[in-house]
Amino acid sequence: SLLGATFLASPDMQLRYSSIIDVASKRASVHAALNELDAGVCEGLSYEEMQDKFPQEFAWRDQDKLRYRYPWGESYVDIMARLAPVLLELEHENNLLTISHQAVLRCLLGYFLNKSLDELPYLNVPLHTVIKLTTEGYKSNIEFIKLNVECVDTYRKQPKNCNVARSAEDALLTVPAHFDNIWPIPKTLVGQH
Repeated sequence: SLLGATFLASPDMQLRYSSIIDVASKRASVHAALNELDAGVCEGLSYEEMQDKFPQEFAWRDQDKLRYRYPWGESYVDIMARLAPVLLELEHENNLLTISHQAVLRCLLGYFLNKSLDELPYLNVPLHTVIKLTTEGYKSNIEFIKLNVECVDTYRKQPKNCNVARSAEDALLTVPAHFDNIWPIPKTLVGQH
């Protein structure tokens, strides 16, 4: 994309990205620490599927998303531990482009925006968005630049009812609306009845 090419063309740009993402740049470095949270046995499941297959786990996750560790997976606390060495590097860089995944980006943003630990799992990190973070001393400014890519909203607020005995309807109350397939409406059909 034009935006990505612009970022990569800058001679002052340093690039850090997850090992899962393929980036064609010799100036890029791969950090496994930037890989997405490992959801263990729940990897690849939607919120609805996790509630259906593992309702108790889903409730425990909602009770303490920061410390909840997926079976055979990770927690946000685990991500923060593996990010510690990367954060030391990032603090000393200028003009840095970091490409990663939502949970990891929440931890990075939380660190640089001085958020409390309990806020980290609930920071809104939209898909297909460049998040520009500018810092001056201890002051940070954040700007969201949405890319022209169709996607669903994956942001989920913490539910009020986190009880293990809650109904599936209560458990899924804060799940954002999404669709299995997003098909653009042909321009010839827009405005027709």
